[in-house]
Amino acid sequence: MRRAAAASTTGQVRDALACTRYLRRAPQLRRLAPLLPSAPVFLTGGSVRDALLGLPLTDIDLAVVGDAAPLAKVLAEKLHGKAFPLGKEPLVTYRVVSSSLSLDLWPVTGSLEEDVLRRDFTVNAVFFRLPGGPLLDLVGGVEDAAAGRLVAIREENFLADPLRVLRGLRLALTRPLRLTQATAAMLRRTAPGLRTVARERIREELVKMTAQAPWSRAFAGGVHLGVWEALGVTPSEPFPDPQPSLNRLDMLRHKGPIWRQVCRAVGWAALALPRLLLGEPPKEAVVAALEPVGFAGKELSRLARIIAGAEALLTCRDPKELLAPLFPQRETLAWFFVRKHEIPWRQLLTLWRWWQAFAKRPPLLPSEEVLALAGLAPGPQRFQVLAELRRLQATGTLRSPAAARRFLHQRQKPHG
Repeated sequence: MRRAAAASTTGQVRDALACTRYLRRAPQLRRLAPLLPSAPVFLTGGSVRDALLGLPLTDIDLAVVGDAAPLAKVLAEKLHGKAFPLGKEPLVTYRVVSSSLSLDLWPVTGSLEEDVLRRDFTVNAVFFRLPGGPLLDLVGGVEDAAAGRLVAIREENFLADPLRVLRGLRLALTRPLRLTQATAAMLRRTAPGLRTVARERIREELVKMTAQAPWSRAFAGGVHLGVWEALGVTPSEPFPDPQPSLNRLDMLRHKGPIWRQVCRAVGWAALALPRLLLGEPPKEAVVAALEPVGFAGKELSRLARIIAGAEALLTCRDPKELLAPLFPQRETLAWFFVRKHEIPWRQLLTLWRWWQAFAKRPPLLPSEEVLALAGLAPGPQRFQVLAELRRLQATGTLRSPAAARRFLHQRQKPHG
């Protein structure tokens, strides 16, 4: 896979000496240093990796020689924060969250060398002993970071925790790193193990990935590594190329803050595109694609309804007819834009402004009068008639209360 597009905007890659100097000066680590015990504590993982890549220090990942739980509790007390475990043994991590710092701690099991060899990628296996160093590199992570290579340490590490396959995809998309051919082939071999990983962990990893990487590249990368097939997201049969719709989805990220937020909300439906392109019913397609990555309950039902409504617009002669009875939601029009390739952006904005304005217009008749004139008792039919009146009002077929009354009277007459 090629390097992430963001690579050109990163800082200069640091060698071991420059990285050590940078970490010694980092304000977060200088604040943390007086709180640490005399026992060895190492900065590692993404913290050191990003420092080597010339990126700012954000996450603080600590490897603790001994039991990490007591240290997490002590740090939480000193930082006036909270400590809690993440995951289950033997992969448990302790997170400390305070107003000033957020830390992840995990115990070094066995020797430091053994711990290094259990990690995922060489760039994540470089250690910096706090507070002042040195930088410890037993697997060539510094050299790989300088070369922009993402190299796996051992295949059995990915068999032990297949979530690392997704992490590799995320790093290849969001950092100036490229998967080597051997590592990419190994990720494809171990990807089927993802079906054994807790859905909550899968979703957390995908949230991190899609917050930074465009959906077009995330989807293509997942196909290349066999991720979506392994999770059961994509159907087993060949499907049409979703790239045109994915490109439209990525366009939304650049249409201002509000539409960028909408894009994040509906972007997950990108995983349902192969099923939609094969003609699966929208609600079923969304559920089938998103349940394997941790969506459930009301959140999944709401997204399925939005996508189903937007998909219905694709075959509607006049979108206003379907939009008229609905409360305006940008998500519906966003997905309509993603799927309706021939509609230009300005036309979509015009439709959105019309929808907002029409929603403020009162109905031609009060619902009680509609109910009486239509001869209907309260129930589903009542809402169908109200929706029909709004559609006719939106298209200009009915322009006045009198016209609406005539329509309802005519509707009451027997046919034949």
